[in-house]
Amino acid sequence: MTEDPVRDGLNWYGYCHNDPINFIDLYGMAEVGIRNWIESRGGEVNPVKYDFGIFSAFLKQVNTTLGGKTVTYTSDDYKIKNDRACIDDSILMRDFYTTGMGAAKPYNEVKSNENRINCYAYAIDYNDNAQPGFTVGVLFNYEKPYSVETVAFYVKTDLGKMGRTARIIDSYNSPILNNERRIAIRVGTNVNEKDNKYDYYFMKQNNDGTWAEKHGIRGNSIKHKKGKNPDNISWDLGKYKNYYNSNIIYMAITN
Repeated sequence: MTEDPVRDGLNWYGYCHNDPINFIDLYGMAEVGIRNWIESRGGEVNPVKYDFGIFSAFLKQVNTTLGGKTVTYTSDDYKIKNDRACIDDSILMRDFYTTGMGAAKPYNEVKSNENRINCYAYAIDYNDNAQPGFTVGVLFNYEKPYSVETVAFYVKTDLGKMGRTARIIDSYNSPILNNERRIAIRVGTNVNEKDNKYDYYFMKQNNDGTWAEKHGIRGNSIKHKKGKNPDNISWDLGKYKNYYNSNIIYMAITN
């Protein structure tokens, strides 16, 4: 069986998921380096110093750009610690995060005969059928159960290999960056009678707040017109209602 980050001892529930560069303290209880926080999310930082002749000294301001938005911080906003401009992460969240749709796109209707994409490819906007972990050669054994945390682990791996980011968020409406959008992941914890296998499933959020899915390479995409909370949507596999019954992992991913 493939690597399971929970089974094999990796703790997803440690501080910042044991990945403080790509994840944040959601409750604003920590000071973080502005450069690290912005650049780890694909943004740019331009520090400006007071100019004294041929020398530049004393940090005057920090210009930051992330997700198409620019914010300037001055010495009134940050503290210098270990030669870094540090600021409470709640300020950065206030300035750059949104409870809206972020970079979500309009619903994309895909017919089964148009291409080979499955639910995972549909969710991450990949142009071919893909399984979680495909960028590192992972092959799931669908005859054995696996956790939704395992699937999320490989989503992060895949997007990282593609130069994108993925991080776990608390819920379907957790704040995200302007250059991120939300996806949802579940697995079926009981073997299905259809083909005697286990399975995983993905949904993605559209720019109107609804969620969409695509059932495998032979299915059409579906928009849940009244569904703005996947917790309340039936995650079905054909006639098997609510087959995907694990807890839901929500992730914010960049396009």
